[in-house]
Formats: sequence, C-alpha cells, structure tokens
Amino acid sequence: MTNNFTPTQQAMLKILQDGLFHPRSELAACIDDTDVNANQFHQALSRLRKELDPHNYTVSCEVRKRRFYYRLVGLVRKAPAPRSGPAERKPYLT
Repeated sequence: MTNNFTPTQQAMLKILQDGLFHPRSELAACIDDTDVNANQFHQALSRLRKELDPHNYTVSCEVRKRRFYYRLVGLVRKAPAPRSGPAERKPYLT
C-alpha cells in the first residue's frame, strides 16, 4: 500500500501499521523539520488521510487526558444502491 506515499507518509504508516494508538509526538517525529509546529503536523496528517482514503483507510484521533493519540483504521463503506430503471407496470387483476 505504500507505493505512492512520500517518505514522511511512509514513516508515519510504519508506526501506525500495528493498529495501536500512538501519541502525536511519535508521529510528529516523522516530519523532517526539527521544529514541527501543530500546523505542519496537521497538514502532513491531512495529506496522509487523503492518500489513504482510496485504499479504504484513515487515521483516527482520540483525546485522552488532554493528549492526542492517532491510529490507523479501516473504513467500512456502504455499497451504492443499484440504479433501477423505470418501474414496470403490473397488469391489474380483474
């Protein structure tokens, strides 16, 4: 699944692949910049979610004791309803 991901995204996925929650600091360490601010982290996370979406995955966030934790989760998508043509008319019974 990591074919089209940037090195930063690949590093984040390597951490998240176990399906457990990880603190923001652990994921922020994957970003090349040494002084990562919240905006840079959220941009990187947003881009990762956008790349994961076609593969039916996302990164969920949970807040525990005022700290943010992230986890890779699979999405369950409802199949689109089949399109039906014009309704068939049934003959009336006499």
